[in-house]
Amino acid sequence: MNGHSTDNSIEKDLKRLPLISVIVPVYDAEKYLKRCVDSLLQQSYPRLEIILVDDGSVDLGGKMCDDYAETQKNIHVIHKKNGGLVSAWMTGAKTARGAYFSFVDSDDWAEPCMIEALAAQITWRADDNGSRDEIVCSSYLIDHANGDAPQKVGHELMPGVYEGKELREKVFCHILGNERRTVSLSRCMKLFSGNLILQNLHYCDQKIRMGEDVTITLPAILDCKRLVILDEHYDYHYYFNPVSMVHHYDSGLYENVRQLHRIMTAVMTEKYAALGIAEPTPEDAVSREYVYLFCLVLKNELRSKVRGAAVRMYNCCRREQMGALVKKNGITSSDALNRLLLYYMKYPSVGLAALMCAGLRIADCRRQRHNR
Repeated sequence: MNGHSTDNSIEKDLKRLPLISVIVPVYDAEKYLKRCVDSLLQQSYPRLEIILVDDGSVDLGGKMCDDYAETQKNIHVIHKKNGGLVSAWMTGAKTARGAYFSFVDSDDWAEPCMIEALAAQITWRADDNGSRDEIVCSSYLIDHANGDAPQKVGHELMPGVYEGKELREKVFCHILGNERRTVSLSRCMKLFSGNLILQNLHYCDQKIRMGEDVTITLPAILDCKRLVILDEHYDYHYYFNPVSMVHHYDSGLYENVRQLHRIMTAVMTEKYAALGIAEPTPEDAVSREYVYLFCLVLKNELRSKVRGAAVRMYNCCRREQMGALVKKNGITSSDALNRLLLYYMKYPSVGLAALMCAGLRIADCRRQRHNR
C-alpha cells in the first residue's frame, strides 16, 4: 500500500468520528493560557477543532491565540470587543462546526484523555451525522492556587446512563432545589450535542456574572434524551484562585441572582410544560433553588467592606420575603454557615446581621494570623 492510500484510509477512519468543537473564552489570560491550550492540543481524541475567543484582551492573551493559530491547523481564533464571559462562549458556539461542543475556561485545563473519555459514550453515527440529543458529564478536580492538594468533586447522581423514565424521574424532576445539585450545572467538563446549546441560547443573559452557566446548561439538560455520568473520571481541572473577581465582594450580586431567578423560572415553566411534568411545580423547584442562591447573596454581604452591609442584608431578605420561602419549602442545610443564614432569612434583623459581619471578620483575622 502506498503512502497516498494510507492517508486516504486514515482520513476515512477520522470521518467516522464526529468533529468536536472545544470553545475557550479568553480574557487577560496570558498567565494561564499556555497550560490550557497545551492540554487541549495533547488530547488523545483525534478530531478536534479548538476555538479561542479573545474577548478584547488587553494583555498578551490575544497575541498568544494568534501564535497558536499560525502553527496549529485545528485552532481557530475569534477577536471581539469585550462583552463578558457569556458573550465570548456564545460567539464561539455560533461559529463552531462540530456535532458536539465542549467548553474549557482559559485558566483551567484538561487531562489528555478527557475528550476521548466523553466521546466514547456518545451515540453519533457517521451514516446519518446525527445524535440523540445527549450530554456526557465528567467529574472534576479543584486545583488550588496556594498549592493545597486537589479536591475531587463529583455529581450527586450516580454514574450511569439515563434515558426515558429514569432520566425524567431521577434527573428532570430533581434538577433544581437541592443543596448539592443532582448534576453540576457548569457548562464545563461536559460534552453536549451541539444543537442542545444552539437551540437554547435565547435564555442566556450576557450581563449575568455569577451562575451564568445555569442559563444554558439547565435548558440543555431538560431537552436532552440521554445523559451519561462517567465513573471515576476527574479529568477537568478547575483552577481556584482566591484573588479572582468571582471570589470577592460583588455589589451587583443581589440583582444578578434576581435575574437568574427570572430566567430559571422561564426555563422550568417552558420545559416542564413541554415534558408534561406536574410535580414538582416549576415554582416550587425554582423557589428552593433561590433560597440556596440567596445564601450566596448574604455571604457576599458578610465579606463586604462597604458600609451598610447589615442594612442591605435586612432589606433584601424582607424585600424577597425569604423567611416565607424557607419555611414553606422546609429548607435545611448540612453546612453550619448556611444553617445560620437560613435562620437569618426567617428572622432578619439589622442587629443580628451586624453581629454576623463582626464575627466573620474576627474569624478571618484569626485565620490569616494562623496562616502566616
